[in-house]
Amino acid sequence: MVRLESTTVASLQVVKGHHAGIVFPLYDRQILIGRLRSSDLPLEDGSVSRLHARLFSRDGCVFIEDLGSRWGTLVNGTPVSGHQRLDPDDLIQVGSVVLRFQP
Repeated sequence: MVRLESTTVASLQVVKGHHAGIVFPLYDRQILIGRLRSSDLPLEDGSVSRLHARLFSRDGCVFIEDLGSRWGTLVNGTPVSGHQRLDPDDLIQVGSVVLRFQP
């Protein structure tokens, strides 16, 4: 289980997709992932929904939930149902983009 304090920064690294290698910092707040430029983590990929998934922290842990995207959100190859806690090195797939969670 990953615990985040309000000053701790985690990150998502793109391991597959258009932005491979880029690291997006995550702060202790809600993060919207999607194709929209106004997303907190915008991904320019046609397989990513406009608003695809949401990351949020609760009780020092980071969770992800799918926002009704067309292709769903996967964590380590398993579809996310409701919200799911993230652990170090979890692989998150949104469309054809794969991100690695790094606390």
